[in-house]
Amino acid sequence: MNIRQRYIKNHIANDLNNRMVFIGGPRQVGKTTLSLTFLQKPVESHPAYLNWDNISIRSSLLKGELPPNEKQRKNSGEDGRKKGCSGLFMKI
Repeated sequence: MNIRQRYIKNHIANDLNNRMVFIGGPRQVGKTTLSLTFLQKPVESHPAYLNWDNISIRSSLLKGELPPNEKQRKNSGEDGRKKGCSGLFMKI
């Protein structure tokens, strides 16, 4: 499968060093695919990937519960240096 490189990916990677990232948009535009490209194991069951449509995840978030910290994935920045990826994704 050929996955398009998104122009916003580097901006998201930079933001993940400091904060949680929310990705929203219309149906079928690639929100899930884009989100999963940042995870070492790109599956929707990864604890760093939160889907607002999942009732149990939504319930936990509304109670203020977040998943435990995950090991940081090292990403290469635009300058080629390795960067930590410490944020969480939330698809809304």
